[in-house]
Amino acid sequence: MPSATLDETVAAYRDSLEITRVQFRAGIASDEAVAQAETQLEATEAQDTNLEVARAQFEHAIAVLLGRPASTFSLRRRRQASPRQRFPSGCPRSSSSGARTWRGAERRMAQANAQIGIATAAFFPNVTLTGGRDSSPRRFSTG
Repeated sequence: MPSATLDETVAAYRDSLEITRVQFRAGIASDEAVAQAETQLEATEAQDTNLEVARAQFEHAIAVLLGRPASTFSLRRRRQASPRQRFPSGCPRSSSSGARTWRGAERRMAQANAQIGIATAAFFPNVTLTGGRDSSPRRFSTG
């Protein structure tokens, strides 16, 4: 059985494809939208299949390490809780410490962006052009 998260994603993309097909038949969506939804669904299904193959390979490798036949070894699947995080009811910006935290994070991000700019500029050569006017004319002799 594939990953629960990918199962949910495949089901959602399947529903989205069906909705897009209905919209196409009604003249609301384009055939490009249908093709994009199909591609998205197929790519996710392929990713789901690849995950299942990788799991089987890891199970077989563990069986070999344990000295057991791969056909008799299987790891129990655990259904993990959804990775969705629960946030507290209060907004962190509502408190003064939260606002300070956000401002500090914003400053650190601006500093990191500046460092990226400096590092990018270091890839290019440093060229200085100066221009000046000499007050005395130069004379060249051909000899």
